[in-house]
Amino acid sequence: MKAWEKFIEKNELGIGPAKSYTKLRKLFQKYDWSENDLTKPPFYSGEMMSLRDELTKEIMEIERSLVTYGFEYEDEELSNYFRNLFGKIDQLTPLKNGNNKRRNQGNKDFE
Repeated sequence: MKAWEKFIEKNELGIGPAKSYTKLRKLFQKYDWSENDLTKPPFYSGEMMSLRDELTKEIMEIERSLVTYGFEYEDEELSNYFRNLFGKIDQLTPLKNGNNKRRNQGNKDFE
């Protein structure tokens, strides 16, 4: 784990983006979206756009903090960090006909 990753983890900076992304995924579930809908969304609700803006601002704040404290990182590394974080959330919030299946074997709705 790189120093900037430890900084994010220790200071719990990833919690805000994780919460915003989870809310966004739950909205996708509410509207019965599939993983394919994410590539060409059928519509954008105001709440979706607000959450997207919130998520973007939270990630930008983390980038500013990293720069302020002198951490060196590549944009691609930070993108991969969030891609991995959001991938875990994707598994917990599967979409209709999506590629991700919930691991809860006791719930037939998610098999």
